[in-house]
Amino acid sequence: MLDMVRRWYKRRFSDPDAVSLVVILLFGFITIYFFGNLIAPLLVAIVLAYLLEWPVSKLCALGMPRTLSVVMVILLFISLMLLAYFWFGANNLESSRQLVE
Repeated sequence: MLDMVRRWYKRRFSDPDAVSLVVILLFGFITIYFFGNLIAPLLVAIVLAYLLEWPVSKLCALGMPRTLSVVMVILLFISLMLLAYFWFGANNLESSRQLVE
């Protein structure tokens, strides 16, 4: 049995790149498992910054100053999020009332 495992290990992990990939993936999974609660807001912020950069750059290409573009995009984003929050919140509140009755 041990010989079979040894042969499998030599076949799969004789390449240093494969060993590096396994170590990097293992490190990444362990980091996410133990520090996921701390990393989640950072990942959300990175994704939002990436998604909101496109409209800002398009407004800058149209000749608008970057500061004004950023303010407009952020205000539009916050408005849409508040609108969605209140719309879904009102629907959930009504559903909860119907569920109680």
